[in-house]
Amino acid sequence: MNIVLANIYPFKPGEEVGPHASASGLFLIVLRGHGRIDVPDGRWDPVVGDVLRLPWDCPRWYHAAEREPFTVIGIHRSAVAGAPPHRAVPAWSRLSDAARTGELRHDHEGHVRQVMERLVAWFAESPSPARATGLAAWSAALDVEWERLAYAPRADQRLGAVVSWMRLSLARSIAREELAERAGMAESTFAAAFRDAYGVPPMHYLIMLRIARAKELLVTSIASIPEVASACGFSDQPHFARMFKHHTNETATAFRRSRRML
Repeated sequence: MNIVLANIYPFKPGEEVGPHASASGLFLIVLRGHGRIDVPDGRWDPVVGDVLRLPWDCPRWYHAAEREPFTVIGIHRSAVAGAPPHRAVPAWSRLSDAARTGELRHDHEGHVRQVMERLVAWFAESPSPARATGLAAWSAALDVEWERLAYAPRADQRLGAVVSWMRLSLARSIAREELAERAGMAESTFAAAFRDAYGVPPMHYLIMLRIARAKELLVTSIASIPEVASACGFSDQPHFARMFKHHTNETATAFRRSRRML
């Protein structure tokens, strides 16, 4: 994805701006302060660490608090090179496509913030092949970290501890009964509690963690694809190839070629 705009914006006390829209997708993260962000079919009162992703051309209105107004990082990305960064849209857009909703997640560990800060730093550099490479690499890293947020623990501490262990143990074989034992629950109770908390069965979640780790290694390391498969706990390369294609609609080779850092 091409980075169209990447900046840090400190709002003034009580500042209200909008509607804005972009011919690009938008990631926003709140660094500090308070405010409100409206879109056609909803509103958010974000807290520090919240990450909001909006689809392209989604109108939005910003309302900064009178005291402690928020400061945000905005990352605009487009599949089309040279797309304009923003343009105002008329108020009637509020009433148009109500299906254009955003997604809000929380960056518990600060990884997304670090990636977005690196994107801002690279975008501030003078145009050059090195800048283009850096922006592409960190844009890919943003996708990886965003995907991690989809499965961030917001549940029973026992489940959170199991997920943390899973993240550290991806290279080994893991069975559902072992996860239940680590949680101190009967297997059926664990499976039901996990699905309620995370929205997917535990073994499905494990595959998603493995794929997210594989993406990271493909982008940031020089490990061969069989080595990546092994490091992520896939029993053989054909199984890895099937799972990776199923979850990303790309082969591992194509994914690496289009996004790699090294």
